[in-house]
Amino acid sequence: MEEDKTIKIKKIIKKITSIVSYIFITILLLIAAFLIFYVICDKIAKSKNENPPFALYTIVSPSMTPAIKVYDVVFVKKTNVSKLKEGDIITFYSTNSFFGNTPITHRIVEVITLPDKSLNFRVKGDANNAADDEKVLSENVIGKVVFKIKGLGKIQYFLASKKGWIIAILIPSILILSYDIIKIIRLIHLKKKLNNINNENADTIEKIEQEKRDEIEKSISHVNESVGNKIGTIINNNPNVEVKLENTQVVETNTITTPSNVVINQSTVTNTTTVSAVNIQNDQNNNQS
Repeated sequence: MEEDKTIKIKKIIKKITSIVSYIFITILLLIAAFLIFYVICDKIAKSKNENPPFALYTIVSPSMTPAIKVYDVVFVKKTNVSKLKEGDIITFYSTNSFFGNTPITHRIVEVITLPDKSLNFRVKGDANNAADDEKVLSENVIGKVVFKIKGLGKIQYFLASKKGWIIAILIPSILILSYDIIKIIRLIHLKKKLNNINNENADTIEKIEQEKRDEIEKSISHVNESVGNKIGTIINNNPNVEVKLENTQVVETNTITTPSNVVINQSTVTNTTTVSAVNIQNDQNNNQS
């Protein structure tokens, strides 16, 4: 009973481990597919001197707290600037050379329509006391913030560090390698077991065949002894009688099942000796007449 419980527990643990592994691998594949798609879209957009259809940015400034905190990641979607309105959060490039090409994420507090029908936007960080001095030009708008992912930027910065690289790359690699080694060891043990079973089957077959051979030889010796006795009796009682021996072989096929449930078809050859006596004197008389 205890062995059965141990086997059941091992099976349950193995299933749980397999499910967790499949889920983890699936998540990694989805993330990898998304990142590949993201990079391709970004490259295509840059080649056309356009903004990508969507982008991810990690917030490193507390200017939008509490709505968006430091290390939050915002998902920015490319949008038609004519549809932007007051209260929307946008990501843009500032005309202030101090920020350079660093994207900024702030909230629109005023939409300004110029005489040529083009639009400018006055923006402000939620945590700032005043709106930004520089207005945002339409062509500098990257897109509108659709949603945020809390704290995802922490993972990004952690993975960029040495400790993060060790945990994210080195340790999983060691675990995968260890798992492969365990699988190889299990296969070696399984191969040994199969070889032992085959050896046991071979020994069993050889034993059965030897027993059959011994039985056949014993039967033949008994037959030969009986035949010899009969021949001696016939010759002693009647010297005019000639004894003839005829040997015939009978092939029998037997089905044998070994302890390991291996079915073997074995053919057995049985020798049969037939004794016949002929009266020589009668044959001679018949020939003379």
